[in-house]
Amino acid sequence: MNNKELSEKLISQLQEISVALIKFYGLQHEKFVSNLSDPLLRWLDFRLRYVDPERRHVFMSNVFPKRFPKDARRALVKFALLNLTGCDINPYQGTGLTKNNDISSKKRRSRSDFLWADWGIHHFHLSTKVQNDKKYYAPRSDWLVFCAIYKNAIFIIDVRSHKEANFFSDIQLLKSFESSWPHLMSDYELKGIIPSDINLSKEDISKSRKGGLVMPITINGKAYTPPGMGITTASTPGIVTDIETKILRCIYLIAEAICSDDNPLKKEIEKHKIQNEDIEFSLSPKGLIIYSGKANCGWLLKDHPESAYSFVREMMTPGWVVSHLQYRIENPLLAY
Repeated sequence: MNNKELSEKLISQLQEISVALIKFYGLQHEKFVSNLSDPLLRWLDFRLRYVDPERRHVFMSNVFPKRFPKDARRALVKFALLNLTGCDINPYQGTGLTKNNDISSKKRRSRSDFLWADWGIHHFHLSTKVQNDKKYYAPRSDWLVFCAIYKNAIFIIDVRSHKEANFFSDIQLLKSFESSWPHLMSDYELKGIIPSDINLSKEDISKSRKGGLVMPITINGKAYTPPGMGITTASTPGIVTDIETKILRCIYLIAEAICSDDNPLKKEIEKHKIQNEDIEFSLSPKGLIIYSGKANCGWLLKDHPESAYSFVREMMTPGWVVSHLQYRIENPLLAY
């Protein structure tokens, strides 16, 4: 089996693993639109929107201090502490993370979180109600906090009432981000581009997202590309398509490495008398591995952090997925 045939086999298996992960997390996947129904696409939308539990420094924008209800203020302090201590903040996301959004949905507006996909901004419910132990999501709230999330830091942009109209497409969110942290927004500046002098309304932005139009952003006389990478013509997140393309390229490189006589993994495989056609991807309690059923032997995809191996593993089975898999194995009667 040559590297092209092996890469095609590995891609097919990665789709199957995506199906298993979609089922494991109970993600909605209607497969209504055929060209958007790849399980890998659906998995990546969830995986990229899910916030990796990490200790993060918390920074507040210059819109604070601002007036909002005392309960919501207490919830905001709690939310900040959750980030500082590295706790899971995903239960405070909208239920669209798993239930109401589906990249293969018939409805364009339901294919993802457009605010995240377009501007890279997450939103969370500021709930003070006691969470039901049998439910994953925290109780919903009338107040939301909007954040830009990085690996080691979270930038709290604003707190808004859920009763506001079209606040998910309010350019003021990006303006507050730019005025508070111009050095972060500068990464998205379209230098050499003459910015438009047209002021788009919330309704204009909302319609452009549903129509799959990527709109450059004008703030203080500068043009910016959307920090979230924008929406595709299919009304799906551009970043999801970009990451899927990178994964497919990485799988080709992995197959090429396995077939190469100079690769250490190739030598390890030959030591066990394994042929290329016996190699496959498998989902194990330790995450994604290269596996041979014939030899009943597997290898973790660990290498240099910027390698093709590590990238595919991190996109498919990051640490939190491995923890959830291991917990399920230890508690087989419990559902996630």
